[in-house]
Amino acid sequence: MKLLIVESPGKIKKLQGILGAEWRVAASCGHVRDLPNQGYGLEPPDFTLRCAKAL
Repeated sequence: MKLLIVESPGKIKKLQGILGAEWRVAASCGHVRDLPNQGYGLEPPDFTLRCAKAL
C-alpha cells in the first residue's frame, strides 16, 4: 500500500477515488513541518493515527 499525506481532510475522498485501492490518503490536519517531532504519526501497515495529545 502506498501512502499520500495531504494537509486538508476535505481532499481525502476525492483523491482516494482518483488514486484507487492501491493508495491510502490521510490528512495531516496542518503543515507537516509544524507537527511535533515525537508522539505523532501514522503506523503501518494500516496507517492508523498515533497521537500523544489532541491537536
